[in-house]
Amino acid sequence: MSASPRPRAAGRGRPPVRERLRRARGQALVELAIVLPVFLVIVGAAIDLGRLFNAYVSIENAAKEGAFYGARNPLCDVPKAGCANPNTVDWHVRNELPGVTIGTPTIECLDAVTGATKALTACVEDDRYRVGVTHQFALLTPLLSPILGSSLTLSSTATSVVLNEAFDPNATPFPMPTNGDPPPPPPPPPPGCASTPAANFSFSVQNKRVTFTDTSSTAAGCTIATWAWQFGDGTTSSEQHPVHQYPSKDTPYAVTLTVTNSFGQNATTQTVTTE
Repeated sequence: MSASPRPRAAGRGRPPVRERLRRARGQALVELAIVLPVFLVIVGAAIDLGRLFNAYVSIENAAKEGAFYGARNPLCDVPKAGCANPNTVDWHVRNELPGVTIGTPTIECLDAVTGATKALTACVEDDRYRVGVTHQFALLTPLLSPILGSSLTLSSTATSVVLNEAFDPNATPFPMPTNGDPPPPPPPPPPGCASTPAANFSFSVQNKRVTFTDTSSTAAGCTIATWAWQFGDGTTSSEQHPVHQYPSKDTPYAVTLTVTNSFGQNATTQTVTTE
């Protein structure tokens, strides 16, 4: 009778469990080393695209803000006599971009009929006020560099129609820099006008909004030619019946009205307290 075959030892031909675990860990590390750089590059590219979109939206908003302010104050492109920050287009543009480096904004006035560029001092109602903003955007990852380059110039331009102050009672009057020169003397009185006007006004307060009504009087033949309002908060107006929005509630302001006719001028001051 032949001998029966010897039983095969359990687990023969397979590596021990510890060896299999060590090999599995090594394989996982190799796979991680291959996948991780690709994953990080994709994440970096996604971050760059998000930064790029955010930067473009920011400079677009800055250009719109500059054009909107310039349409109401076309002479105040940069700080100058009669135009101190924050009452300048340049300040309003940069205020929309805190911490972002931009070039000098381009500020132009375009003729309403021809579209040609004209001097800001000649900018009048219905002209187009155009503001351009540029920003050098730097990428964080090299993935997009072959396509966009290491530095990308973002630019945005916005236009707004120049407004006449008469259409916006809360607008800041167009400043007219005088370089410190004294105002010209009033013209000589024509025959028949021999007295200055009597300045006077009334007002109606609604919260911080005050409606002023000129009640000045003048002699027959002596028509009032100009009205000069000083609202007591650093702003002025040349309208006859202005409406003014004050910055603070429950605050007294000394308001002065100066009226001028062909013979001379007269002024009066009243205290206006907001509600």
